[in-house]
Amino acid sequence: MGWLQSIFSPKQVEPKLDYENIVRSYGAILEATSKESVSNANVLPMSKDDLTKILLITIASTKDPELRENIKVCFIALGNFIELTDEQQDVVNQMDAILKSSPENIDMAAITVMAEKGDVHSALMQKAEDQRQSMKQILQRSGLW
Repeated sequence: MGWLQSIFSPKQVEPKLDYENIVRSYGAILEATSKESVSNANVLPMSKDDLTKILLITIASTKDPELRENIKVCFIALGNFIELTDEQQDVVNQMDAILKSSPENIDMAAITVMAEKGDVHSALMQKAEDQRQSMKQILQRSGLW
């Protein structure tokens, strides 16, 4: 009888997500990451797909034009977050450190790293650019641009 009761009992309601706190959490992550590089998607407060949906809902429901534009920028920046392997994360970390260095601090070891790992880094940067363009297209197709 337990299975029959479960069929006819009211469905469990999922707890309502606190969109504002999720967006704020994502904003804090954005502030802490480099705008010129890629970041590992595992630092996001939830899956990238779920965060995409929440940001779209937030953009659509926000009345303040300035806030809406800021959230659009954050939405597009979601393209910078990619699932990275440990090896790819190491490449990103090394290349970011080198690229942030002043020219006088770049030695032969750094040049060797750039020569050996530059292609991997370039591919990741291109993937992020492609994703940012895709995010922009989502906004355009949804009429939120």
